[in-house]
Amino acid sequence: MEMHKKLKFTEKLSYGIADLPEAANSIIAAFLTMFYTDNIGLAAAAVGTMFFISKLFDGISDILAGILIDKTRTKWGKARPWLLWLSVPTGLSIALIFFIPQDGSKTMQMIYAFVTYNLFTSIMFTITGIARSSLLALMTQDFRERGSMASFGMFFGLAGTILGCSLTFPLIFKLGGDIRAWRILFGIYGVIVTAGLLAGFFMSKEYVTSVEATSGKEVQKISFKEGIKLFFTNKYLILALVATVLVNFVTQINSCSQTYFYKYTMGNEMLTTTLNLVSIIPILVGIVLFVGDLVKLAGGTNIYGDGDGKDFVNVSVEDMLKQNPDLILRTSHAMPEQVKEYFQQEFSNNETWQQFAAVKNNKVFDLNNEYFGMSANFNYQKGLEDLEGILYENN
Repeated sequence: MEMHKKLKFTEKLSYGIADLPEAANSIIAAFLTMFYTDNIGLAAAAVGTMFFISKLFDGISDILAGILIDKTRTKWGKARPWLLWLSVPTGLSIALIFFIPQDGSKTMQMIYAFVTYNLFTSIMFTITGIARSSLLALMTQDFRERGSMASFGMFFGLAGTILGCSLTFPLIFKLGGDIRAWRILFGIYGVIVTAGLLAGFFMSKEYVTSVEATSGKEVQKISFKEGIKLFFTNKYLILALVATVLVNFVTQINSCSQTYFYKYTMGNEMLTTTLNLVSIIPILVGIVLFVGDLVKLAGGTNIYGDGDGKDFVNVSVEDMLKQNPDLILRTSHAMPEQVKEYFQQEFSNNETWQQFAAVKNNKVFDLNNEYFGMSANFNYQKGLEDLEGILYENN
């Protein structure tokens, strides 16, 4: 069991390429509603209701997919084989969405739309997505390698989404602008996704095996009922759930409505291409120039990832204690007040945190998430000034 194996570039690349279904899902979310209403003639209210019901199915399928992958035992591992088994079905399911019968009744068309949409989003995309996410822990337990893998996934997912959203309308019009054009293009997208999943399978390998598999001893497991009970007794998980639902709600509205806005309000659907390309600039600026580097620019040294080009690392409290930093800087992605409260309780009640020199010396600081959030922005100058005050006042 090579838990901390140094991964090859091709293995990290395979993890990123396997994220292409995520890009396809984002592209479908952006254009499918318009396809249904403007090309097929379905009512927007009916389509919206179908999407809402589908999300309920998607939530159930997420749980079932996790259980399925957890019970998988093959010579290729637990998660990796699902990339192979579902590579072709996933690509086909993307194309099938757009082969809705043109001459069928509205009821038949809605049934076809519901079945094919859920075949991709609730089954294929869900299983391959959870399998790919599981690979992060099954390929290595080295936090630096995981951080590097995550950056590959972020790049391919983001690049695929932006390119797809930018090129879809130009390619549709190039192919004739009719329903046949939609079918050809998303058939091509399906082939690309299939190739990405196959590359994810053939270029990767699971090096980490479970304690149960290596020791032969049965590990105590929590039942589904116990898991649900534990979930509803943890207010922070509930807050995280609420935040996730709200973020996804806003994201879904934005994805489904922007094509209509550009076409009917701005009078030019080709703006989808221009504005999608422009929107990526601040994100790339943040990733390339500023993410993870503000502490270094201010004169401090980050005990993790400094100079490695990693955006995200997964570490344990025990490992951080070994590093024993002089200062601890905390921030949040959302709900800053609730997260700050959680941090304070965790640092007060967890004896491991109380062993840190930074905690003993009251050198733990909560950063303003408007300057230090996960989303790139142009507040880096103010963030840098805040860091300079913290670092130099505590030298």
